[in-house]
Amino acid sequence: MQKEIFKGPLLALTTLFGFVLLLGIGAVALGYTSYSATEEKGYSGLDFAMQENAYLAPMGTGGTEQTFEYRGSDLDTATDFGLEDRSLIKTGNISLAVEDIDATLDQIDSIESKYDAMKISLNDYGKGINRGVSVTIKVVEEQFEELYADLKEIEGEHESSSITISDVTETVTDLEARLRNYRSVESQYLSILESAEDVEDTLAVYKELNQVRLDIERIETQLKNLENQTEYSYIYIQISQSSVGAELEDEDWKPVGVFKEAARALINFAKSIGNLLIWVVVFSPVVAIIVVPIVLLKKKAKK
Repeated sequence: MQKEIFKGPLLALTTLFGFVLLLGIGAVALGYTSYSATEEKGYSGLDFAMQENAYLAPMGTGGTEQTFEYRGSDLDTATDFGLEDRSLIKTGNISLAVEDIDATLDQIDSIESKYDAMKISLNDYGKGINRGVSVTIKVVEEQFEELYADLKEIEGEHESSSITISDVTETVTDLEARLRNYRSVESQYLSILESAEDVEDTLAVYKELNQVRLDIERIETQLKNLENQTEYSYIYIQISQSSVGAELEDEDWKPVGVFKEAARALINFAKSIGNLLIWVVVFSPVVAIIVVPIVLLKKKAKK
């Protein structure tokens, strides 16, 4: 009687354990298949991410940098905010949805031609309602606000706009002061070099002089980089397709392509089933250890 009491729960627990084990084998097999597919794809999105940010101007180092951001139409000119006669790095961002993207691009070209500006990046992606275009325009700093204002007048649904101004005046001042100090030290080493009496002193002075000259070149490079960034500004425009201007039918129906996609999906499904069967066969001894006692217990129970 006592054996009969424990026989039912034992069968239930053994069956449950076997079921969980089979589910685990299936999950591992499917996970292995998914991992293999992902591994084969690699990191194809990395090039796009790098390309997307390739035009971003590097920021200077040293000193103190202040960043101001103005959204909407609040900013007319930098003068209104007391930023005249300072070293400024300006960037503008405009995002809008339009009915006709190609016509908008022509309008941007027309506006750009009125200024000392040039398009340095254009990325056209997607189709139909999902089409979008990213444009980057480089313009001389003096014409930045005017060009930005004209671009904001483009007809469309304006989603957002902003201007970011980075004040690097203190950075430039600090670098210029350090440059003057290094040049003063360079002059002193040259004077010492003229009065050096032996080879050891001459070599020691040459070593220090070369280090100072390397520091001078490094600072001159940083100043040149900041000068280029403050002389030119960048405007980033993001254009998307509005629902009003989108075509009713985005693209033609391509039954051959659909058939190939379905065939590829069927092949991938067959591979997954095959992988699952292989894992089941490999783990069949473990499954047998669980299933055989269950079968024997059931036979004994019937007797």
